[in-house]
Amino acid sequence: MARIAVVLDSFKGTCSAVDAVAAFSQGWQSARPMDNLLTVPFADGGEGTLDCYRAVMPHSTLEVVLGNQTESPIEWLNLGDGRAVVELARICGLGYTGTESPETASTRRVGIAIEAAVRAGCRHVIVALGGSGSTDGGAGILVELGVRLLDDSGLDVADGNLGLGDVVTVDQSAATLPPSTVITILTDVANPLHGPRGAAHVFGPQKGATAQQVSQMDDRLASFARCFPELDPATPGAGAAGGAAFGLLALGGTIRPGAQTVADMLDVGPLIASADLVILGEGRFDSQSLDGKAVGVLVAMANAADIPAWLVAGAVEGAEKHFPQARALAELAPTLESALAEPQRWLARAGQELALVYDQSDPNP
Repeated sequence: MARIAVVLDSFKGTCSAVDAVAAFSQGWQSARPMDNLLTVPFADGGEGTLDCYRAVMPHSTLEVVLGNQTESPIEWLNLGDGRAVVELARICGLGYTGTESPETASTRRVGIAIEAAVRAGCRHVIVALGGSGSTDGGAGILVELGVRLLDDSGLDVADGNLGLGDVVTVDQSAATLPPSTVITILTDVANPLHGPRGAAHVFGPQKGATAQQVSQMDDRLASFARCFPELDPATPGAGAAGGAAFGLLALGGTIRPGAQTVADMLDVGPLIASADLVILGEGRFDSQSLDGKAVGVLVAMANAADIPAWLVAGAVEGAEKHFPQARALAELAPTLESALAEPQRWLARAGQELALVYDQSDPNP
């Protein structure tokens, strides 16, 4: 009997981390039912972070702030220990139907969730960034927390990126966030707020922005940044989630590397060190996966503990340099369409295959 740590990120767009862990584990145990599987749904601080925390924090509760008739509810996670998790992708990400256009999309719903968490008594709010549908520099968050963004006539500016260039005054006199609130900003990108590597140029096209819109959006972000002379828009990560990180920095937030922070908060290190083998996974493994992202952080922990690590991913490129064994769903399935449509089926197959390989090398089957 072996101790197998199964620590999988979501297979973005096809399978949540919770479902991925369950499917892989089912396949593994079909071949080696006596093994002790230590399962951890993981996230890199972006999409899927809330579900990851919910799965491993037994006393957490999913709270809902009801929207109006045309909006979906706003969800946040109360960890039950004074902390809350707000996931931007879940409430105003690219898939959110309330998003209008790249220039008018807003982060207001994130601000609503933060306010609800603080009203419920949470004094530490963890905001998971990534997968955003907006490029408003976090302006919507600020407005929902009582900060007024005013034009040269003293009027509130328009929502989204569109209004950022009109901001000349930031009035925080009616801000509602208690000064003692701790805000942790999770992200796995180091982009500045504006410029060639900023939120508009790098992520704007992913949100449907044209080349002309990208240029205008970047100019507005730069103008908005000048209203916060105490902040450096070049701060690594300030451009995360369309600049939402910048607005959270204005609230006193601190940027933390997403994958490492999640690993620390979930105490994954000791679990990995106690295992005989670690299975890591994500939607696509390539050269960027080891650069501060989930698999990179986790394999470093396994290497430090001298625990072998194997890989499962939707697609795999260059894994042989880092993993003795790897399985790609795109290669297990007869077609790419099947791999995308039935990821749990092929994760179970990957689990079964890797278990059979391990069976041949296990001195204590």
